[in-house]
Amino acid sequence: MILQAVRTYPNWCFSKRVKAPFGAVCTIFVLCYTDITSISLKILNPATVGGKLVMYQNGAVEFFKGKHIAYALIALLYIFVFVIPFPVTLMFRPFITKKCQCLCNLNNLKPVYDSFQGVFKDEYRWCSAFYFVCR
Repeated sequence: MILQAVRTYPNWCFSKRVKAPFGAVCTIFVLCYTDITSISLKILNPATVGGKLVMYQNGAVEFFKGKHIAYALIALLYIFVFVIPFPVTLMFRPFITKKCQCLCNLNNLKPVYDSFQGVFKDEYRWCSAFYFVCR
């Protein structure tokens, strides 16, 4: 996706200033991933006040009641669609690439995967997924 954008728009700021735009885009992705994860988990963090289950960040909002239901469902959606699958994909990349080849070609994302996993030896590429889990 990024590579196609660089080829299509050679005068793009990432195309001119950065030899490999994957590093910059991946840095932004890591920061967004961290924020999305922490915000989603804060929304789903309950607390007990006076025998009542409330949201930890705001004790006036009851947990999974009223307007918190909408926020909690969006947080759960982000966790199940974005937060969990990305580290799993990094951890089992060769297996997933082979099994999903009939649906979509994940080899197009190889430069992006390499920017996350390139600093590790081949047998330790799973450590990039561990890094995301720790963040």
